Amino acid sequence: QVMVLTRGGEEKSPYQDIVTVAVVDGKWRITEISCAQGEIAPERAYDFEHEGFLLKSVPPPLDPQYWHLVYEENGQLGHTVPLFFSAESICIDGAGNESICVPTQFTDASPAFLQAAMTEAGAAVRRLQLK
Repeated sequence: QVMVLTRGGEEKSPYQDIVTVAVVDGKWRITEISCAQGEIAPERAYDFEHEGFLLKSVPPPLDPQYWHLVYEENGQLGHTVPLFFSAESICIDGAGNESICVPTQFTDASPAFLQAAMTEAGAAVRRLQLK
């Protein structure tokens, strides 16, 4: 059996074909072709959700002009991601009040739960729950 994946072009497809071949009279022959849907990531409202601590006082090579979330992933401590805030970034304080995030009001090492969209540069904050 051979798995055929769609490649090339601008449009990506999650579909794949499984082609079964056999030797018939000394030649390879296709005996069956079946189409299947490949692996698809589950749909989520946010593609990055982690609990961690907010830090701005960070050492190089991290950029101290941005707040960072320091978090654990797969049992490994010390992962970091820079946070990018916009006018749509919502912060939730310890009492459950929601408002537009004001990063100048954050304090280093505050526990937080981040829901964001990942970009090449870091996390575009959608919701940040301060604890």
